[in-house]
Amino acid sequence: MQGTAKALIGMIVGTVIMIILSVIYFIITLFIVDFSANLLMGTGSGNEFDGYIIVAAALITLGSMLGGSYGLRD
Repeated sequence: MQGTAKALIGMIVGTVIMIILSVIYFIITLFIVDFSANLLMGTGSGNEFDGYIIVAAALITLGSMLGGSYGLRD
């Protein structure tokens, strides 16, 4: 029973850490996408493209997380 409790607690702690790291990675990606949009097209935060910038950062984050979880398996 103790082995099961340790495994459950370890899984919960690992999940919380991964969620926190995913949010941090999303914020960094959002900054990069916003900066790039402002640099290349003169558009950035504060205009009608805010939703597209957030969606782009979310898709990049999703692709990176999925690619990292499915990559290099034997």
